Amino acid sequence: ENQKSEGRIRSILRQKCYGKNLKKAQTDAQANCHIVLHANATNADIVKSTLALSFLRRSLAESVYTNNDGEAVVPTLRSKDCMGMIAEARDKTNIAFPKFLKVLSTAGWAPPARY
Repeated sequence: ENQKSEGRIRSILRQKCYGKNLKKAQTDAQANCHIVLHANATNADIVKSTLALSFLRRSLAESVYTNNDGEAVVPTLRSKDCMGMIAEARDKTNIAFPKFLKVLSTAGWAPPARY
């Protein structure tokens, strides 16, 4: 029980407060989220991962909250804390990507090369 309390206290202390600047806090929440591509990534992989990153960053921005004093707080999250958000971003991307390519094609853009 004592270890759980200490863990929560350490987590709270690592959180960064932004005063009333919610927009800055949301921007910072997204800043350390990056794409890592495999060596054989195709152009389609790059476009799809960028779309997934936008969904994930939106979720990270939504994780920002205001404390009892009305200050914006960015929670300290590690990758393991975000697995639900990552899975949700993947699922949204799998649904949106074909539609995204169709809209680009309709607007006159060439689809990303497969190779």
